Amino acid sequence: MSIAIAVFALMPLVTLLLVGLSSNARVYEQSLALEILERVRLDRKLGSPLEPSMTYALPPAHSEDGPVLQSMEVTLLTDEVGNLVESREAATFVVNYTSIPPAEADSGMPAAHIEIAWPAQAPNPEHRIETLIGLP
Repeated sequence: MSIAIAVFALMPLVTLLLVGLSSNARVYEQSLALEILERVRLDRKLGSPLEPSMTYALPPAHSEDGPVLQSMEVTLLTDEVGNLVESREAATFVVNYTSIPPAEADSGMPAAHIEIAWPAQAPNPEHRIETLIGLP
């Protein structure tokens, strides 16, 4: 009888522990994704606007004649610390970078949409974060 009471009392604690562990894993993945998003953002913003970015080779926002007037998309695969990898099997995150040209050549500022999705192995990753940034 006392064993049944102990099992009955401990069952909710075990359930709460499992829920807490899965929640902790999701928060950890989100923090890694946010860090990679920040690395991609800084890579494009700190590099020359006339050349591809240094680390991720993201397209330039400007040409010699002014802002680039066509949208360009880049898809990258990264591990959990942001290093580029070759295959989805080795990747943790999928980074989708889309440059957005200004509406007119002589006005407006180019922008970029950055999306980080995971797990990379899934055909349609279920988790994602995204941001829109203005480019110099």
